[in-house]
Amino acid sequence: MIIAVDCYLLTEYIYGVFERFFEKYPNTQLELQSYPSQEIVGVINSGKASIGIMISDLVVDKNILSRYVGNVEFIPVCHYKSELTQKTSVNVLDLSQYRQISIRGQETAELIQNPSFTDKVFWCNNVTSVISLLKENIGWAYMPKHIVKPMVDSNELAIISVSFDKKPWAMPVEGRCSLYVLVHVL
Repeated sequence: MIIAVDCYLLTEYIYGVFERFFEKYPNTQLELQSYPSQEIVGVINSGKASIGIMISDLVVDKNILSRYVGNVEFIPVCHYKSELTQKTSVNVLDLSQYRQISIRGQETAELIQNPSFTDKVFWCNNVTSVISLLKENIGWAYMPKHIVKPMVDSNELAIISVSFDKKPWAMPVEGRCSLYVLVHVL
């Protein structure tokens, strides 16, 4: 069985789900593939994956069962030496002056819950690339808190003090599977 997971969502919780699955089904093989959330519905519809775990795209597909499974917190971060760290309060106009690093699929647009604040966007298709660019002080990004917290704690990255977020953005996460899998496998 192939599971498509957004790389933002590979967390200890997800790994725990896999462990419990293997305890219950020790002889079942799983294949984990990473995609931007925007591509996961298409991957399931094409039959390339049976199950997907993604940031909600807020779109209903009648051929796919969707289940809300929680939230992931996103925070704005940049390199610790970025000019953005020198400001005590950063607004949207301030952010628009700097390059934003963001993820999108090869054939899809950005997540509607994580829009571009500037025309100066450096697009990537995976978290590793975003982190590498952040560490090189190429720009700033909204990133899952659980991914960047260790880098913030070690002073490799810094949280941008934005004036418009009083707490981290909580993006909805959902699990999706094709109706075929629901009927014949699960």
